[in-house]
Amino acid sequence: MIAAGAGEYKSKCEHCHGGVDASRAGWAETMRPIPPALAHAAQRWSIGEAHWIVRHGVKMSGMPAFGPTHDEAPR
Repeated sequence: MIAAGAGEYKSKCEHCHGGVDASRAGWAETMRPIPPALAHAAQRWSIGEAHWIVRHGVKMSGMPAFGPTHDEAPR
């Protein structure tokens, strides 16, 4: 599950949020608000809060809702 999650993060999240030894894409720097570096920002959120953000997105930002297109079952 960890490897699958890492692959999803790399393909769907890393370009905006960056990752371990990976910067966000240059175009993501022009977004407002700038997407937070999740290695640091997510430490302030509970697991439930992080889940809600990924599932529902954040209105008035570039954060999409992944709930409608991704099921929660482990692969």
